[in-house]
Amino acid sequence: YEVYNNYEDLLKALGYEENCTYDKEDESIGIVVSSYDCNPLNKGNYRLLETNLRDAGDDLYKYYYLRNSNKLNSFVSEFGCQGLEFDDTILIWGNTLLWRNGDWMLNPGGTVRLKWHVKEVNKLISSIKKNKSKLLSLDEVINQFVKNAYRVLLTRARETTYIYVEDEATYNHLKHLLES
Repeated sequence: YEVYNNYEDLLKALGYEENCTYDKEDESIGIVVSSYDCNPLNKGNYRLLETNLRDAGDDLYKYYYLRNSNKLNSFVSEFGCQGLEFDDTILIWGNTLLWRNGDWMLNPGGTVRLKWHVKEVNKLISSIKKNKSKLLSLDEVINQFVKNAYRVLLTRARETTYIYVEDEATYNHLKHLLES
């Protein structure tokens, strides 16, 4: 694992050449982003620096097999990657899971869709008359789902995971962990 807070430095470490053409025999590179870091109002896009990255979505054949992932202009979330598809992965660590005051904290704005989902599941649980299941705890579910998403994304590379962290405190913590 390598962690960066400057995207240009990350690309230099990766040896990335923007105008290079890739084919299916080349080493694979890909960007992964937690679905919770994507703006629900701008579905399928992630704003990285001054560029909109698009979710590869249903175009996974071209993304993986034809190496369109190597262009670094699109991404997959934890739902579009199964594991070890890439030689090198760039994880964009957004602003949903942050390091604050010695602990992991969830940014409330990054969990809008999950809150809605938990609310709908709890409605369903409540509507079943003989159901003895407890209602889902919103905080527990959100915590578990977001942390699981990052755990999945951190394990997608065969060789190196390059982590680009947007939040300074989170970057400093991850850098410290990797140096220990």
